[in-house]
Amino acid sequence: MIFIASLMRYLEEDETYANIISISALFEKEDAVASRLDEMLDRIEDEIPYFKNVFTQLPALHNLDRVAFTKVLYAIKSVNIKSIGYDKWCQQLIEQFENSLFSSGAHTSPASLNQLAINILRSKQGSFYYGTFGFGGGAMTALKFAQENDGHLNVWGQEISHRVYALAKIRFFLSGEANVTLKKGDIFVNPEFVDQHQVKTFDHIYMDIPKSCRTQFDFKGDPYHRFVYGHPSERSVGFGFISHMLASLKKTGRAITVVSSGTLFKGGINGTIREHMIDDNIIEAVIALPSGLYEGTGIPVNILVFNKSKPKETKDQILFINAHDLYTEDRRSKRYLSVDNINKIVEVVQAGREIEEFSTYVKNNDLIDGNLLPSRYVTSSQMDIPGYGQMTFHLDRLNHLKTTPLKSKVELFSGYNVGSKNKENENGQFKIVRLSDVHDGKLHVESIARYDIANNARMGRYVLQKDDVILSTRGTTIKVAIIPGHDGVMLLSQNFIGIRCGKQLNPAFLKAYLESPVGTFILTNKLSGTAIPTLRRKDIEAIEIPDIPMSKQESIMSGFLQKEQLIEKEMKRLQQELEDARQTVLDEMGVSKIYEVQQGNK
Repeated sequence: MIFIASLMRYLEEDETYANIISISALFEKEDAVASRLDEMLDRIEDEIPYFKNVFTQLPALHNLDRVAFTKVLYAIKSVNIKSIGYDKWCQQLIEQFENSLFSSGAHTSPASLNQLAINILRSKQGSFYYGTFGFGGGAMTALKFAQENDGHLNVWGQEISHRVYALAKIRFFLSGEANVTLKKGDIFVNPEFVDQHQVKTFDHIYMDIPKSCRTQFDFKGDPYHRFVYGHPSERSVGFGFISHMLASLKKTGRAITVVSSGTLFKGGINGTIREHMIDDNIIEAVIALPSGLYEGTGIPVNILVFNKSKPKETKDQILFINAHDLYTEDRRSKRYLSVDNINKIVEVVQAGREIEEFSTYVKNNDLIDGNLLPSRYVTSSQMDIPGYGQMTFHLDRLNHLKTTPLKSKVELFSGYNVGSKNKENENGQFKIVRLSDVHDGKLHVESIARYDIANNARMGRYVLQKDDVILSTRGTTIKVAIIPGHDGVMLLSQNFIGIRCGKQLNPAFLKAYLESPVGTFILTNKLSGTAIPTLRRKDIEAIEIPDIPMSKQESIMSGFLQKEQLIEKEMKRLQQELEDARQTVLDEMGVSKIYEVQQGNK
């Protein structure tokens, strides 16, 4: 509504279009405002080919609130938009209504993120394509970059939402950039820019992929042969956008896309497509960005930089940048990338610089299972460790420690997936260990719930034995416990990995190491995931542990365990002494006979 009112104001002030629009004539009859607006919009479409079929297909105009629109028009007439500049005016409108635009499903990219992407692309000449056009922030930033660098850019774009498409058309017209070629439609089902049986190719591409997007498109039956790296599933649409983008990129072109973290590490078809892209040597850089850049969500995002003509010196390797903590906050504590933040990242990409704890090159052969999360290769030496506070780790010393992979010393097993069909039963056959049963480094056997499991033929793989070590795999709080002697059958749940130590590793030694600052540092850096951080079994198997003979392990732990038992016993005695003293105070007050403690609460 505000964009249409702004367009009408612009046209009325421009002599070229003055005969099309008359805002005063719109209100000559209050009950005919809607019909007169329809007539004026039809006239705009007829007189200005740029707006052909833009307004007739806009559903919002069919349910126009006449009173609200009248107020908007009068309000806009009182604003000196020319002094502001229509380009800035449109940007201010988008920023002001960003919350409502985001909640209605519109795709808005942070201005600082657009600036970072375009500064990395350095798109000064040639063709520029934005397949998830949105309100056109990325395209507008690209045009300005070209102009500021004495270049000329031809911009092409496609947007699936007609409402957003219409607003973008208005925005670029008001900004004096009506030469942008913008089409409406689904880029999977109906890509608008094609050359015979292939999609048109461009010099520069930038796409901020919509989050949580799904499609019914049959990737296997694509007539344009875009999905050469693999056929994405309905739940891995992100790689559908990336594949379309790469198919649309010239052999000498560069492209940038913004993705969620899951795109960089998830397995299945995601992992297969990722591996094929790595093998094709087209990934130039991966950049982890701060969380909280987008309005309405705190999800962290990453930039993938593709280059179909990588220089020889960086062939078969990828530059990883961990800029997760590189951000600035405004007065409202809203995060954004400042000019300095952007310049630091851009300079590292352009120069290929390696900076300790910020950026590094990794050879394709050294990637861990095709995982492209920068945090796996660029680690900060600073971490807040529970119980210790902020700590600094000397990574060079850690690398020189004599270690061995955990899987070389132990047997690992997964937990049973407790589903909705499994009901608690106090007389159930199986005790199942849940996350809530482990706290303060101990398994509290008395709190473990019992279950009946009808189909229990293969339960043996989940059965816990005395001295098994269990490690939680979900959430930021890492829990470790040793299974004590117990009665009955106890099973491990899906939120843990079980570790059976055998004769080469002392369980107490392993637990002490995993709970130590070093163990916590290693485990935390292996967490991955978007909504809930998780530890993968492969990553746990690869954890390096101190390679110390069993006899020395037992010697170290025996002294510690004796002291631990003595201290716990003394703590219980002191706690009881405190409780007795408190009871004496209540007795002397004369209030202790007013209440009784229920037996089960003692």
